[in-house]
Amino acid sequence: MTDPPHLQPPHARVKEGKEGATRGVAQEIKRLKDLEREKDSLWAGLQVLEQARLWYRHKLEDNRARQANVGTRAGARAKEWGGEGASSCLLRSQIQRVNGSLGRLMSEPNVTSCPSSPKRDGVEVSDSELRWQNTVLVQEVSEKNLQISLLELERDSLLQELSVHLLNLTFQTVMSMPSGPL
Repeated sequence: MTDPPHLQPPHARVKEGKEGATRGVAQEIKRLKDLEREKDSLWAGLQVLEQARLWYRHKLEDNRARQANVGTRAGARAKEWGGEGASSCLLRSQIQRVNGSLGRLMSEPNVTSCPSSPKRDGVEVSDSELRWQNTVLVQEVSEKNLQISLLELERDSLLQELSVHLLNLTFQTVMSMPSGPL
């Protein structure tokens, strides 16, 4: 146990003052880093929201075009748009989940720290660090999902090309068969 400050020699009080100041500076640096990460997360969120806004606008335009075509060769056009059945229901469900999540996020009070912060390798991990890591992981998942979507589009295109090629081969085979009695 240490002596009260008034009973300590002057050099001990100076040493404690320097240690306290160093701790204060370290805490300020940590806070600045947390704020910088928060800012980066907010910018990343704005980028995602802008992409989402464009996506929603595109979906609304598609929806309006489908509505305009209802009643005019609706049966043939419905398959062109691919907006019926299970896929439409799934899309609607996903949109509602995203809308709900965004609504909850915006109405949630701003919580800056957890009552009991988790530990990594015995060191306490701040809430803002976890949020930053989550933001980075969400962004990586979004990029991977985009890559998957592009690969699926490419696959569909290749399958369509293959189908056309097989149809042409079949047609050529049928046309090259000798006609006449067997």
